[in-house]
Amino acid sequence: MTIEKAKTQLEAHRQQQRELRKKIDTLREWLRKKGIDPDAPKTDFEKRNREMYGRYLDGLTWDEIAAEYKLSRERVKHICWRVEIALEKKAKHENK
Repeated sequence: MTIEKAKTQLEAHRQQQRELRKKIDTLREWLRKKGIDPDAPKTDFEKRNREMYGRYLDGLTWDEIAAEYKLSRERVKHICWRVEIALEKKAKHENK
């Protein structure tokens, strides 16, 4: 590869990058107009799942938790089961 060819390719890629940035900005603006924040932080599912499990331990029913988190009853049960298993594994590991 020659220096000139590298410079030409670099400029072409920079142009593509600028075009992509415009497309990204357009999509972000469209989402904002629809009331969606495209830059909102992702949900911390691990934290949410532990909170659900805590609510279950506090005595809430599967249906109450499901309504609170807008999930199905079965999904809440599965999440709580996974959290419980993870906590048991962690406890076993810490006791070694």
